Amino acid sequence: MFQIVGRSTSKAFLLAAVVSVLCAVVGGCSLKDKIARHLWPAHAMTLKTEVNQGTAGSDLLVVKRLWPTTKVKSEVFSGNFWASPVLVRLPGKAPFLVVLPSSGVVAALDAASGKRLWKAQLPHADTETPELRAAPAQVGENLMVVYTTRNKVSGAVVHRAAMIDLRRGAVNPAFKPLTLTASAAAADGGRFDLQPEWHLPRAVTYDPTPGKLGHAYITFGADRDQGAWHGWLLEVDLDAWARGNGQVISSAFSTTSERDCDDGTEGKLCGGGLWAYGGAQIFHGPTGEEILVQTGNGRLDLARKSYSQAVLRLQPGLKFDPHCDASACGNTNQRDPSNACLATCRDLFVPRLLPTNPPPRPVDHSCDKLTYMECLEFNDWDLGSVSPVRVQAGGRSFYVTAGKGGDVFLIDADRMGLLYDRVQVLDLCGAPADPCPDQNSGLIITQPVVATLDGEPVVVIPSFNRDATHAAGVTAYRVRITDKGPKLKVAWRVPDPASPQARQWFRAPPTRPVLQMLGSEPVVWVADNARDGHLLGIRVRDGKVLADIAAGGWPMRNSKPVIYNNVLYLPAAVQGHDDLTWIEAYSIGKR
Repeated sequence: MFQIVGRSTSKAFLLAAVVSVLCAVVGGCSLKDKIARHLWPAHAMTLKTEVNQGTAGSDLLVVKRLWPTTKVKSEVFSGNFWASPVLVRLPGKAPFLVVLPSSGVVAALDAASGKRLWKAQLPHADTETPELRAAPAQVGENLMVVYTTRNKVSGAVVHRAAMIDLRRGAVNPAFKPLTLTASAAAADGGRFDLQPEWHLPRAVTYDPTPGKLGHAYITFGADRDQGAWHGWLLEVDLDAWARGNGQVISSAFSTTSERDCDDGTEGKLCGGGLWAYGGAQIFHGPTGEEILVQTGNGRLDLARKSYSQAVLRLQPGLKFDPHCDASACGNTNQRDPSNACLATCRDLFVPRLLPTNPPPRPVDHSCDKLTYMECLEFNDWDLGSVSPVRVQAGGRSFYVTAGKGGDVFLIDADRMGLLYDRVQVLDLCGAPADPCPDQNSGLIITQPVVATLDGEPVVVIPSFNRDATHAAGVTAYRVRITDKGPKLKVAWRVPDPASPQARQWFRAPPTRPVLQMLGSEPVVWVADNARDGHLLGIRVRDGKVLADIAAGGWPMRNSKPVIYNNVLYLPAAVQGHDDLTWIEAYSIGKR
């Protein structure tokens, strides 16, 4: 086990330089060498001040890093934390964290000390390299893990699933490792398969059944928008898996239905990847369970059953019908679908502008001659970056979701095609004197959180901006019933858009937000993905910053911290390098 160790900064810097030279000479380094090579930035994290720079005066929280410090070491893992940590509580055992670095190891850390309790290697052949990206799901006293193996010689890719026994810290032999395959009906009457080399598993969502294990849902998105990719959703019958017989993959659904994915103009006939880090969202509606997924860029064609750039509501068994009015949608332009068509859809939402919304016009003029949907596709501002949340307001149900291009939508939960409000969370990246360095990065990649204050929902959405001109940060919206219908109202923004920090922080995707209840007050926590690593605790009621702490390392973007017993666990990495990662723990208390 390798751990971050404290040294004087001058000795650490000298050692790092020496090891870097040795690595270059021998042409490679072991994990231990890598840690020594990066010892300077790793050690610097233990010396950062923990002074709370929050703005709430006497309400400032007391936040203390428990580990790593110069006295308490953290275990360092090879690979990054694409999959966020999971808090596990089992009867008769102290709570512990399960961490899943991309190198294919599953490890348990004691929640109090950070010491490793056990480590399990995901099943694979000696000729294969494992990679773990998908968020896992706890199933009773097991953890369902979906991962990928790649043959070291041929490069052949296989997607697999395994169950980890959380008490034993080993693969559960009652669940034979599963190879994930699927096929779907094509629009032309044929069939097509899930091609592993073009897809990445993204998340596992567990749906228990009383008296049984139930089902798990696995989402797949593209591997860098290349090849014949689709958005795949697989339903796994966990009871059949445990029995070792029957159809374990009980259903499969593809969001797009074309076999030939290239339209000859570099356009996307397929696509619709399910790549949101939050995975499928399961809600219990008036007619039963609802499985919501949000799709990425590609072709939207209702007639050919292709549903890119959309939110889909499926039923168990992965039954899907958008329930759009055929007479209203028969002649709609798929590159500029009409509101008259889309508003009729019961189980499908497609993003669009309201009459009061100006069209997006990036400073690079990339959308000047494009429709709204064409603009989203051209700039890779797809809807697949976010998972929706369900809220209640005025005795009615709504969904709030967002897109990578910075749109935030308020839609009806009964008839999803009804769009009540659309707001732009912040200005688009780029200015005449400050060109956007990466327009395709977008503005929002997250999973919103919802708090309820005085019976009113407040939805919190982090954002980012790549330029140095426009503000970014965390925005809270109240959902209110007004005389003009349901609306999204900005409650607060952090940092203050007029402050210098609003143009310095949040230049890359931050962590996903997590909620903590301090007494009766909800506090949202989010960490900026930057060298300074601001870990912010924001009171949801009024947007007061109760904590602004420098994280030790570089907070892992898109990861989801864990909060338990007033301790926050943050995935972090060596600054500028995400191949060495660890967990940081912070205690949170009132003065």
